[in-house]
Amino acid sequence: MKMLDENTKLTPELGLNAVNCSVIANDDPECFLELDAFADAQWGDGYVMEDPNRDYFDRPKWIVAAKMGNEVVGVIYLFPRTVTYEGVEINLVGIGEVVVHQDHRGKGIAKKMLTQAMSFLNSTGNDVAILATEIDKLGGLYGKFGFEEMNNSYFFTDRDGVQREEDEGMIAALSSPDKVDLIQKSDEHLHIGISNI
Repeated sequence: MKMLDENTKLTPELGLNAVNCSVIANDDPECFLELDAFADAQWGDGYVMEDPNRDYFDRPKWIVAAKMGNEVVGVIYLFPRTVTYEGVEINLVGIGEVVVHQDHRGKGIAKKMLTQAMSFLNSTGNDVAILATEIDKLGGLYGKFGFEEMNNSYFFTDRDGVQREEDEGMIAALSSPDKVDLIQKSDEHLHIGISNI
């Protein structure tokens, strides 16, 4: 995988002074499978995805990886897409698989990765970021990065070509706050394309 951007280490106040976060292009299938296996293993007991093969099948273009030495301790997947909404073209990026190793949670790694992701996405000219989460549980974390609960559910097309609804979406402005306003003020539901994020 090609290194696109590198950031500094976490500060000692966050408890991890040896964690580096980098954005990497997802152009190495072997490396992606390794990171994907990490993400799957770290979701934890009790997490059951409805049907990952049907709803989540797109591969991310970029991955934010947090490492301590050679050990991966966190990942975030970034899915850029161009969609048309009410006649306006929007460069939208889905943020998915925000996962931190179970032994390193609560130490600021997710915040460091989200900071890296949002900075990278802003610098690459994207308009809007979107994610799906348990808003009651994690909305506060994502709110610190400019995300707000979507006023309407959004839709995606699954592997079988069926349109499906996601009702726990959050959205944040990157380079185009006016496009977030358009989405939030409209009664029309956003369709993000094939595969959920």
